[in-house]
Amino acid sequence: MGTISTCDICGQIIKDNEKKYNLWLQDSYDENKLSQLGQAEMVKLYNKTVKSTEHKEFCGKCKKVLDYFFNIRKEKMKKILVEIEKSYKGEELCTCLNFEDKGLIMYGIENGICYICGRKKYLSNPLSADELKELIKKEEGDNSAKKV
Repeated sequence: MGTISTCDICGQIIKDNEKKYNLWLQDSYDENKLSQLGQAEMVKLYNKTVKSTEHKEFCGKCKKVLDYFFNIRKEKMKKILVEIEKSYKGEELCTCLNFEDKGLIMYGIENGICYICGRKKYLSNPLSADELKELIKKEEGDNSAKKV
């Protein structure tokens, strides 16, 4: 005897010859705090995450609806990315051989502006447009449903 599967979204019976889709939902946690946790706290957090995991099974019709909403979100993210790329201008950083902090020289307080050329000096460059695209693509990839 087979088991009867029902769609967790619309409640309709999923027939044996139809495809069914799975969606796993978990509580999120702050990844920045993981480095501050000890081993025992990490195990507790992992167990809590596993216990909070919900399994949803749904039919092809409901998957089409979910895909429609995911695609709307992707289109909005693409529009936002285009607007960011239009407004994004990489800042010119100090290229002097000897960086002299203007604030440190004049006021005794570091402000990161070169006394010689007047440009800022950063320890690390800001995100480029390509790096920003990769972050958005990674975000889009994490939000898709998987087929059984």
